[in-house]
Amino acid sequence: MEIDFLEKDKKQPPREPSWKGFVLLLLLTITVLFAFGGVLVMSRLAKKDGGTILTRLSRLLRAGDRPIVGEQEDRINILLFGVGGEGHDGGFLTDSIILASFKPSTGNAALLSLPRDLAIPFPDGTWRKINSVDAYAESADPGNGGETARTSIEKLLHITIPYYVRIDFQGFIQLLDDIGGVTVTVENRLEDPWYPITGKEDAYPIENRYEHLLFEKGVHTMDGQTALKYVRSRRGLGIEGSDFSRVKRQQNVILAAKERIFSWSTLISPVRLSNIVRDLATHIATNIEWNDGLRMMQLMKDINREHIRRIALSDAPESLLTARIANGAYILEPRDGTFTAVRELTQHMLDDESAKLPAPKKKIRVALLNGTTTTGLAKTIGQLLAQQDFIITAVGNAPQKPILQTIIYDMTDKKEFLAYDRLRLLLEAIPPDSTASLPLPAFETPPDFIIILGENTKLP
Repeated sequence: MEIDFLEKDKKQPPREPSWKGFVLLLLLTITVLFAFGGVLVMSRLAKKDGGTILTRLSRLLRAGDRPIVGEQEDRINILLFGVGGEGHDGGFLTDSIILASFKPSTGNAALLSLPRDLAIPFPDGTWRKINSVDAYAESADPGNGGETARTSIEKLLHITIPYYVRIDFQGFIQLLDDIGGVTVTVENRLEDPWYPITGKEDAYPIENRYEHLLFEKGVHTMDGQTALKYVRSRRGLGIEGSDFSRVKRQQNVILAAKERIFSWSTLISPVRLSNIVRDLATHIATNIEWNDGLRMMQLMKDINREHIRRIALSDAPESLLTARIANGAYILEPRDGTFTAVRELTQHMLDDESAKLPAPKKKIRVALLNGTTTTGLAKTIGQLLAQQDFIITAVGNAPQKPILQTIIYDMTDKKEFLAYDRLRLLLEAIPPDSTASLPLPAFETPPDFIIILGENTKLP
């Protein structure tokens, strides 16, 4: 298939961490803010035409009693996605895409994260990464990105998705600052030496591109910028480097924001409420009308985290996607060659059993040896592979340099062929030449794969 990507430069440093799951949980806050915004709008209208605020407000509340699309079918679908926004390279390239589904009769909700590197068909017959749908539409027809993304993903998944919400990073930062920050309990020490600094993506030496984050265990009061770093960190050392831990951090911050918005210090402050509505109007694009927002608030106000099921599509072993390199770019595509399994999962994501993806049987252990003259390359690649749920057991130098082509040694006797294919495609690696094999060092922890990085190694 033809791949046509919108990224300007495929030889980019490590991608900024994604905030998958973050926008979706923010919906609980956004729907409440629609109500607050309605109060302020009615107040302004009352001043113009002489009507009373209570009269206008009562009409608005009655409008919120009307059913919204999907309510009669007992399933309401909303597409939520986040973009970098103004000041970020590729500001309309989607950083997070999540389908939120809610079942009013039970109060259950499900969140399906669609990876930004998933390749999908476009109307013009080409295949592009799903994160470029919004940017592609905005470049062709400014202001139509959100609607195009909604209809494209609706067609891809074969379900009705009537609503979308798009928020940028600055909107999240300002929202938290407007409510006076959030108080969050850091459950585990988070140390991330590789948090990318916006605007320094091409800085040299490479170390200047990153900030060293450190959050000690305990209670922290965070402003918007600090909270954004906390929820977006992907390269934390130890347990906090996992997807599960990141989702839990995001949830804790959003719940803290929700509690702060409902606090009396916010509700009785016209200045805070006005600032919140103003900032959201600037940084959020949505097709949700006021009355629909009110109805969503009524239906979803009692949802708690125990009623939210999280599903993340990935290329992990036994998941529905697989990774490969196309035209020098990393992409994900359905493992079975079609979107049938993905669509079936989407159809049943609110069911108790059908939405549960099988967990990987084991973590794959990888030893990395640097066969190039680039200092620290093995450590950097190790950080990237750790994001893909590999366990890096050793990092060191190859027995000889330079090595032109990355070499992968399979120590599992082909028992982990899915992991072998992932590593081979990600690193453009080749099996060792039996006529010119290199001496391998002994490892304290036996790895499943030994990889000697060659001069062809590229950072995704």
